[in-house]
Amino acid sequence: MILKFALLTQVIAKPWVLIAMPILSRWVFLIGVKSFPYVREQGLGKGFNNAVVWPIFIIEGIVILSLIGVLAGLTGFLPVLGTILFTILFCHRVSNLLGGLTGDIYGATIEMSEVLFLLIASVTL
Repeated sequence: MILKFALLTQVIAKPWVLIAMPILSRWVFLIGVKSFPYVREQGLGKGFNNAVVWPIFIIEGIVILSLIGVLAGLTGFLPVLGTILFTILFCHRVSNLLGGLTGDIYGATIEMSEVLFLLIASVTL
């Protein structure tokens, strides 16, 4: 939380970051939801796993990336690419360790992707 707060103070002059960060983090965690198995038979995260469908996920991604492109230009895609790559690697690693993902991992993915997005944006922009 302290790191997130410190990074927010670094990017406060870039309002597009404050808009894109929560939107992107909630979209990229869906990569883990659809690409990796849910490890439990039941749980709060199981609803996400059952509800997300690929066509809607892809349309959401196009809209989000278009929004970031309009607000930030091409430089805004570096934090996006870093966040997507991190999410894939993190979910892959955890899935290998646990045999799948859980709702807690979904939440952790959101929080870590927000911090990573802020970190990359504060360094590169």
